[in-house]
Amino acid sequence: MTSGARGCPASGAVLGRAYELGDRPALIEIGGGGVLGGRTLATTVVRAASGLLRCGVFPGYTAGVYVDTVTAHLLATWPVLAAGGTAATLPAAAPAEWLTRRLTRCDARMLITTPRLAATALRLADRSRVRRVVVIGSDPVPETCAYAELLTGPGEPAVPGPGSVPLRDPAAHPALLTVEGPLSRAELVAGGPASGFALGELGEKDVLLATWPLDGGAAVTALLTAALTRGTLIVAAPGLPAAKLPGALHDHGVTVAALTEPIPAEHSRPGLRTLLRPR
Repeated sequence: MTSGARGCPASGAVLGRAYELGDRPALIEIGGGGVLGGRTLATTVVRAASGLLRCGVFPGYTAGVYVDTVTAHLLATWPVLAAGGTAATLPAAAPAEWLTRRLTRCDARMLITTPRLAATALRLADRSRVRRVVVIGSDPVPETCAYAELLTGPGEPAVPGPGSVPLRDPAAHPALLTVEGPLSRAELVAGGPASGFALGELGEKDVLLATWPLDGGAAVTALLTAALTRGTLIVAAPGLPAAKLPGALHDHGVTVAALTEPIPAEHSRPGLRTLLRPR
């Protein structure tokens, strides 16, 4: 599967590997995010990217990503990148005044969010240049666009393939605008701020427990990109309490744990590798 290889190497690598997983899970989210199969992830991203192109996304167009689950983070960020746009990642816990300034500085015209954050997202849109709020979720939210509407355009491909998304050359524009600064597509593929943490050692037999918070930084997106590109199963649990760490490690057969603090000695075991959140 080669969709995305032209113009956006990062999305091509991720989508191709995810699609090869078929019905096998690419992501399991603890705490309500559900399970996302590889083929479902790839086809959803391609269709959503096509929908964003119909909405007028172009190189240099910025969409804010304001979500509270890793599943939504992937389904928001990757279509924007695949369509040639720039994703501005926002911390879900940040004050509304800060978020408004951030959206205005980024000149974001779209904000992709989740149902729990939709009311705040609409207020942010009223105070910034955002003109469209897209909500990822099954229940309609008044005054917003349902994410599902991006997936149902005329003539959409059943599966990702060459020409599925008319990707444009985004070389002159960053992939991400994060709280730490911009990140190019090449930097994202290379692992970004997490590149020094042996991400290249991730493999398709690994299970990655990702507990890093959705704090608007580049590290989470770089970590997820590295894992998906290498066929690694992601078990997502942003902000997982320390008391629940042993159960998550055991229940999912975790081989690599991305943590914010060093793992307590009593929870470590032979063969378990850890990645600490870059500071």
